[in-house]
Amino acid sequence: PKLNVLSLQSSQGVQVEDVIDNLRLDDLSTKSAIRSLIELFYEAKTFGSLIQVPANLISALPQLQELVSQETGKDMYKNKAIELLRPFVIQAAFLAEKYDCVVANPPYMGNNGMNLSVKDFVKKRFPNAKSDLFACFIERGFEMATKAGFNSMVTMQSWMFLSSYEQFRNKLLKQNTLICLAHFPYDGHSPTAMGINFGVAVISVRNSSQHQYLSNFCCARYSELSQDGVPFHFPPNNERLCTARQDDFQKIPGSPVAYWANKDGVENFASNKLLGKLYKPRVGMRTGDNLRFLRIWYEIAINNFNRNASTRNEAKNSRAKWFPFLKGGDYRKWFGNLEWVVNWKNDGEEIKQNTLINYPQLSLDNLGWKISNESFYFQSGLTWTAVSSSFFGVRYFKCGAIFGTGGSCVFPEISKTVDILGALTSKTSTYFMKIINPTLNINIEDVASIPILNKINICVTENSNRCIKITEFDWDSYETSWDFQSFPMLTAPLKLTTISNSYAAWLKQSQENTLTMKSLEEENNRLFIDAYGLQDELTPDVPLREITLTCNPYYRYSGEKTAEELQVLQKTDTMKELVSYAIGCMMGRYSLDEPGLIYAHSGNEGFDPNRYTTFKADDDGIIPLTDTEWFEDDATKRFEEFLTVAWSKEHTRENLIFVAESLGQKSGETPLDTIRRYLCRDFFKDHLKTYK
Repeated sequence: PKLNVLSLQSSQGVQVEDVIDNLRLDDLSTKSAIRSLIELFYEAKTFGSLIQVPANLISALPQLQELVSQETGKDMYKNKAIELLRPFVIQAAFLAEKYDCVVANPPYMGNNGMNLSVKDFVKKRFPNAKSDLFACFIERGFEMATKAGFNSMVTMQSWMFLSSYEQFRNKLLKQNTLICLAHFPYDGHSPTAMGINFGVAVISVRNSSQHQYLSNFCCARYSELSQDGVPFHFPPNNERLCTARQDDFQKIPGSPVAYWANKDGVENFASNKLLGKLYKPRVGMRTGDNLRFLRIWYEIAINNFNRNASTRNEAKNSRAKWFPFLKGGDYRKWFGNLEWVVNWKNDGEEIKQNTLINYPQLSLDNLGWKISNESFYFQSGLTWTAVSSSFFGVRYFKCGAIFGTGGSCVFPEISKTVDILGALTSKTSTYFMKIINPTLNINIEDVASIPILNKINICVTENSNRCIKITEFDWDSYETSWDFQSFPMLTAPLKLTTISNSYAAWLKQSQENTLTMKSLEEENNRLFIDAYGLQDELTPDVPLREITLTCNPYYRYSGEKTAEELQVLQKTDTMKELVSYAIGCMMGRYSLDEPGLIYAHSGNEGFDPNRYTTFKADDDGIIPLTDTEWFEDDATKRFEEFLTVAWSKEHTRENLIFVAESLGQKSGETPLDTIRRYLCRDFFKDHLKTYK
């Protein structure tokens, strides 16, 4: 067969009426067709083969082809007009043709990257595929293929799962037949097997519908290929190489191309109520200027912070400026990631005025996507992180918070909150989420589509309540929590005669809490797996790295580390946290006489020295950090004093040795030398890391 290579030419600059006059035409229909043809390719360099030849022009093409192929003799003007017209006739014929097979690696460009003309063009011509150019080219491929032809393309995987492609997906699954699909997923860490940092789907689709057709699928991940591309490890057979009926995809909400899902997993979507039918997930607020309106809670004066408001009126009447803001954060289950605050003084007055300045077409009653679901602010509920390359981490939060787009929420009735949390933190919910949308982005539509059992076992309620308490205790055991009370090793029953003994008691408690959480989560998993009938798909086991407690080193420290390496890291960091707490006591932030945050202002405003009897806080909040002992009250000497009063005086030297060894004591150093070196060289760097 002859291979034609064609680069589409733009008609910009072509004087249409001059061309028609020089062709010496009398036929009005031909003149009209030429005008349509020239107009069609005005932006050919922008729209390319997405351009569709209208039916009236297709019917006129034979006449135009005859016109541009005729012998013109010595008429110079007519020759020039034909030469101008010929490329447009050729490319119109090319684009109007029907082909047995259309093959392409189309360009990828999301809607946000399109200029106005492209955005307007795809919105009008490809309304179901307008989210990205590659999807528009898929639809264009079907238009160019014969009824029994094939459309074969290398595309991004996003059309397979995202809600923005739901109409596009439904149309494809109803009108066409997916013959085969090779999937190269992206997990957010390593590139795909094709070496690129986004998921890829290679498809071959017949341009007609065949009911109950068994489509072929295969999957290859980057981690399953050696450097030379030779496979050395494959996923399970039901993912690596399988067949599935595309009709079954439409049984799943949103019709994702979840080729790996077994029949029992899919049937759960029909046999149970979906979360969104029970409690609608809600997307939160976009401030419009995070640098101006958001802070981390320890950046603000504590007397201007209200974390206990339960209604908007209560928040407004408190006259506080800052309120908790749910922003997503790291993968963590049950409780935590409570760090951000938002300026919501006087019911968000500054944010709303800023929104109206930037978006004058809005009104206070209709701030659109900027301030969403305001009536749910300050209620208790469940939240999660919108972007996750690992698992679906859902957390409980008490009343008093506002939520953002990165920390969307759902608000079950109070009596059902813990049950829903237990369901959403189980392996079954992650399993359903991966069916609905296995990409990195967790949309509220995906969460709304999770099937929820009609009746949840009471054991799940009891287990989940215990998980919340353990995780909340863990979160509040570190000074980056606004509910931090004291350094754990200084509280009963962990405070013993020496730091060594106290650390051993804390370590034992941490390990017990981690193992208890593991047992509770695995019991919940077993109950849900049995209830959903997913015994052949899932096991209840939870690896230690997925027990999201900060006191669990397998979760806290990423990477492949040995148990011995984790123990060293945990011991070192715990002693660094002790030093940090001691510095906090020196500065008056904490006190050995009272729990919680004592002083968090500036300029000695409201500072009361009488609240620091056991260990005196510095009067002016200036603690010298020196590599040599120049001052009697420098940080090193005061830390020694802190250990003397926090634990028993007779064990001070033993305690100093334990702290120094944990911080990496060097040969020839005394314990105080090591502590002084840490304070001078590393403390502030660690302090900045802790407080971001």
